[in-house]
Amino acid sequence: SHMGSHILRAAHGVPENVTTTVSGPQPCGFCSRSGVTECAVTFKESGHLVTWESQCPHKENFQYRSTNKGSNNRPCRNIPVVCKLCVHQNRQTDWRPAIWRYNLKAHMNDHHPEYTHPGKPHSGLPLPTNMFDTMMLTPVKQTRLGVP
Repeated sequence: SHMGSHILRAAHGVPENVTTTVSGPQPCGFCSRSGVTECAVTFKESGHLVTWESQCPHKENFQYRSTNKGSNNRPCRNIPVVCKLCVHQNRQTDWRPAIWRYNLKAHMNDHHPEYTHPGKPHSGLPLPTNMFDTMMLTPVKQTRLGVP
């Protein structure tokens, strides 16, 4: 969750004085590097169980459902999610490529530019509700994470 705060601030152009800067448009949620093969994340759902996998050397285990909900003490909700607009040939119970939640705006711009989204609200097709709900951060959560 610590890295997620830096990623969110970098995505919103909030300057920080840190030793390791967030790099690229879709940084790893564990180490902040972009485009590193070992940092790719995969995701699988089976009933109520969510499993994710990454080979990032800085990987830390976390409770998916509690991190997804967030809390007053831990407002960061940067978790691997599956883009519901991408075509996935396999079943929901199979491993699928995932994207870190705070990278979804960059993913949308790169792979689905025809849609509006919270970072591009005024031009394009309406974003399906399930994707909007996945992407949306309330102003209160953004403020708690240091994003004006």
